[in-house]
Amino acid sequence: MKRLLMLIPLIFLCCFGCQQSGEVAAVDNEADIQTIKDIVADTEAAINTSDIEKFMSFYADGAIDIPPNGPAQVGKEVIGNSTQQFFDEVNCQEEDVVKAVHVDGNLAVAHVVYSGVATPKAGGEPRKGNGNMIMVFERQPDGLWKRTYTIWSNEVLLNQQQ
Repeated sequence: MKRLLMLIPLIFLCCFGCQQSGEVAAVDNEADIQTIKDIVADTEAAINTSDIEKFMSFYADGAIDIPPNGPAQVGKEVIGNSTQQFFDEVNCQEEDVVKAVHVDGNLAVAHVVYSGVATPKAGGEPRKGNGNMIMVFERQPDGLWKRTYTIWSNEVLLNQQQ
């Protein structure tokens, strides 16, 4: 009987002592990948309709955007102000193609290829742009995915500089 009583703590330790603390709950990667793709599509729609509220709804508060040849835009408010100014100046038609999405726990990275035309509302020549974007998303405490980092190239700008 004494041996049995000594084995109970050992069995308990073996069964439960090896579990990691702060385990990440199992996630459905396919569902998360589709969610990220849906966010990219909804972002494209918001750009094409100049819907600033919808566009900004996909950003985390402390997000950082790094545009080509420009300083980093830090914080949702700064990104929103810059985007609103863009929406005020042009009508944009953009197409985004998701090339890859990788989800690892509460982080996701998407590679997106974009092309678009921004037509000045005041008149003038439309500006074309195309390039690659890397978007980093983080699952928020409420379970929603939000953009935390975005960096992109603009191949048209690159070609003009050469």
